[in-house]
Amino acid sequence: MGNRAVITMAKKPTENSVGIYLHWNGGAESVLAFAETAKHFGVRFSDETYGMARLAQIIGNFFGGTLSVGVGILRNLDCENYDNGTYRLSLENDEVVLEQSPDGEKDWKRLDNDQLRKHEYWKKTEDSEGILADIIAKNKPFFQPAEEVTK
Repeated sequence: MGNRAVITMAKKPTENSVGIYLHWNGGAESVLAFAETAKHFGVRFSDETYGMARLAQIIGNFFGGTLSVGVGILRNLDCENYDNGTYRLSLENDEVVLEQSPDGEKDWKRLDNDQLRKHEYWKKTEDSEGILADIIAKNKPFFQPAEEVTK
């Protein structure tokens, strides 16, 4: 068992679009935190291949180890995974847009980021600063914030 999902940045996903498979942390609240971290570090959402590579790096840095994350084209990933299906990420007016489909092909539903940020993972506890802060902290040694890159 897991909490599986597939993530893509393709505007109109096809079976040949690039995707990231998550075995764990595939809930929308986690995927939003991964995407917000990518935005924080200046990842280019408009470039599917570079964007997906850096998003995979962010997720892999967060998990550590050698399991739980895969990269491939959608036809080879478990898009209809009986957990969370497939997410499509984009930026609109500099805000992360997260859409979800049960199979990555149809019935895309835009999710409410404000509602997702209310999830327990986003809250500070004695063990965590909240998922977004934790992901950023794990990735900080490997990325420069976007404002520093443009200087």
